[in-house]
Amino acid sequence: MPSKSKQFYQAFNLPIYTASVIPVLVGTSIAHYQRNIFAPVRFLLALFGLLFLQIAVNLANDYFDCKTGVDVHKKDSFIILVKNPKSILLFSLLFFLFGGVIGLYLDFTSRQHVILLIGFIGFVIAFFYSSPPLRLSYLGMGEPVTFLCFGPLAVMASEFVQSQQISSTSFWASIPIGFLVAAILLIHHFTQYEEDKRYQKNNPLVRWGKKKAALVFIYLILAAYLWIFFSLILGKIPLASIFTFITFPMAARIIFFTWKNKENQNIYQAKPLMIKLHFFTGLVVAIGFLFS
Repeated sequence: MPSKSKQFYQAFNLPIYTASVIPVLVGTSIAHYQRNIFAPVRFLLALFGLLFLQIAVNLANDYFDCKTGVDVHKKDSFIILVKNPKSILLFSLLFFLFGGVIGLYLDFTSRQHVILLIGFIGFVIAFFYSSPPLRLSYLGMGEPVTFLCFGPLAVMASEFVQSQQISSTSFWASIPIGFLVAAILLIHHFTQYEEDKRYQKNNPLVRWGKKKAALVFIYLILAAYLWIFFSLILGKIPLASIFTFITFPMAARIIFFTWKNKENQNIYQAKPLMIKLHFFTGLVVAIGFLFS
């Protein structure tokens, strides 16, 4: 049996928080590319603000999944480890508060209330991701809102935090980041398919079945690279972004592995691979802006 500390590490799932790191890196690098600006304190505040919101969402998701019965048998759930659902909800609310305070500070120290607007949209989506009455993740909306929050919204907000402006470049650069992070969430559902189906958590996998969901997962990965390709052709992102294609062999491996194992237990191995693909692709995008 794994040690308690190892169980908590597995429950915290540290690698998934690169979903917050990458859009902040990309948005910050775009601000530097556009206006040669870098404010390290504001960068760290934006990073921790988004990290706190992601932690809050994940804790809330554990709490509400426990309430509906979805995570009753999930060994790496904080609820199972702590055995006190209310404490998990309390910590979730605290992290929402921490993230909100950082967002308010960044907004009040900006020229316009762009952060307040983006932050409010992100906060509403995050809060109602698993909680009633909306329960967006139970309505098959998890992937679209994850794409929005950890793609365009996070990248554009991070650029604004630095430069007080949002360029069209941040929009073009944010879309592949959104596609890849949505793909992480979609492949994650495969490991919980039976429980989600039993308790009517109608995510795309439950709605479509494994074959169609695997196809959509593959399309999301391919869409990210196609978007980068056409953005380069149209001159919307710097030429250095062409180096993102060095990660395509990793993407191809994930695509073939997922299609081969979509119906068996080995599919769980695709999630950590997908997290790495998102991280390294996003990192190369950010570096491309820094050195252009």
